[in-house]
Amino acid sequence: MTYEEALDYVSSLQHRGWRLGLDRMERLVADLGSPHVGPRFFHVAGTNGKGSVTSFIQSILTEMGVSVGGYFSPYVYDFRERIQHRRRWIEKEAFARLTEAAVPAARALEETELGGPTEFEFKTAVGFLYWREKACEAVALEVGLGGRLDATNVVHPAVSILTRIALDHQEHLGDTIPAIAREKAGIIKPGAPVISATGDPEATAVVREVADRFGCPILELGSGFEPLERDGAWTIRLGNVELRDVLPMAAGRIAATNAAVAVAALDVAGYRPTPDQIRAGLANGMPPGRMERLGTAPPIVLDGAHNLDAIRAVIEEVSAAGPLGAVVWSAATGHNAGQVLQTLAELRVSVIAVPMSHPRALGREEVAELARTAGVDFAESVAEGIAIALRTAKKSEQILVTGSFYLLAEAKRAILEAAGLDTEGAFEPA
Repeated sequence: MTYEEALDYVSSLQHRGWRLGLDRMERLVADLGSPHVGPRFFHVAGTNGKGSVTSFIQSILTEMGVSVGGYFSPYVYDFRERIQHRRRWIEKEAFARLTEAAVPAARALEETELGGPTEFEFKTAVGFLYWREKACEAVALEVGLGGRLDATNVVHPAVSILTRIALDHQEHLGDTIPAIAREKAGIIKPGAPVISATGDPEATAVVREVADRFGCPILELGSGFEPLERDGAWTIRLGNVELRDVLPMAAGRIAATNAAVAVAALDVAGYRPTPDQIRAGLANGMPPGRMERLGTAPPIVLDGAHNLDAIRAVIEEVSAAGPLGAVVWSAATGHNAGQVLQTLAELRVSVIAVPMSHPRALGREEVAELARTAGVDFAESVAEGIAIALRTAKKSEQILVTGSFYLLAEAKRAILEAAGLDTEGAFEPA
């Protein structure tokens, strides 16, 4: 099987959509020889911030010389971002070979009452096979959707991590913060320590309750650990210890908070990175599509803020760095697109809504209607939207590209092409 054939096979599973539940995944990994057993998993759930925390954990452990894997959902620039080892994407050869190895078990599952695996379940299984092949001591594992019934929840974690919780995916997870928090807290397992950084009192109460029920020690943001501003840089307080100058102030509070979560999780798992290893891990572990800045004129910020909580936080971070001149926005299905776009419309800057090319994208007419309702501009393509933003914003103002992680690759390509730059290799990790 070639890499392209492997991608085609995985794409053929997309029609099954999200089918939350663990029965199929448990059967699939059992039939593959239980590759999910062995590594120390840092299991990360939450509405916002979980990808950054996952990336920081993997990166710091990489600096420590640990054989560590990483799993991310969604990818931003390349499918292979989902499955990593020591910050490197899974090799095309390995993905093709492991996909071919997993197909017989997946097809056998199709003949049972459980039905065949979803795309996400299959990709997760391939990840487990890859990390077993790499003899990973640890894996930073990002949840796909929710937690309790997510395919990743077949593992028993070394640490359960809950990042910021907000309203999102209500059709799957519930209509209230406590309901969503309970679904995400479903990753908590008996005896495994819990890191809680939910950012909401009701969500925190739910996490405490579940942790207490399973006899899990819990460390919370603001009491056990937190980011602090010290002398023009970010410091992480962990208990009574302060790790100074771990990130530049320009990284912003969101990144600093996620960094503090990652460092706290490593500490409770018994890893003791040096301050230099932490600094290098954070500097080299900034994930794509999270406050990613392109050094253009005007400066452009790429961030996949896809829900109301995330977009408000990103606006605050971007505005703190300087004036905002224009926003290019698009959205995938399953999020509160109308509310997010209305919030952007209230900024009193040029906002351009665009349709994007992705299977999960909102259709052209739906994006156009949302633009009309919010009173913002509509462009026929991502490239046209970028061109309008570049004409509109002053060189001293920032352009924000946001609304969906799926938008960012298409937008970055359009930005580089508009600047006359080569896009070859622009999306590969350093």
